[in-house]
Amino acid sequence: MEGSKILIIDDDPEYLEELGGMLRESGYAVDILNDSTRALDKVKAFQPDLVLLDLKMPVKSGFEVAAELRADAGTRETRVIAVTGHYTEREKRQLMQQYALERILLKPLKPLDVIAQVEEVLRERRSS
Repeated sequence: MEGSKILIIDDDPEYLEELGGMLRESGYAVDILNDSTRALDKVKAFQPDLVLLDLKMPVKSGFEVAAELRADAGTRETRVIAVTGHYTEREKRQLMQQYALERILLKPLKPLDVIAQVEEVLRERRSS
């Protein structure tokens, strides 16, 4: 879905640059944010088609950010793919339901898997 806007929120600058670069090369308009406390404002300003959200961040976790996005009328419908280091399949399903997440991807990420999941979620968004 070239041209779609993706916001990546993560506290790891290397990861942000690597993933951001990969998605830009795939034709997406990408913005990055390494400060989870500014996530809601950034989502409102950038209006992404999809957010890639790290769940483990200092100060405000990705869980808190996801809950904040769902509670705000202006960001409630924003699609979110969470990224984390570990969870069982059962835990992932529970978290996806609790925080209205589209997917949970486990680190380390494989570039082709990320692109495939992003494209699938964006296709689903367009058809709904």
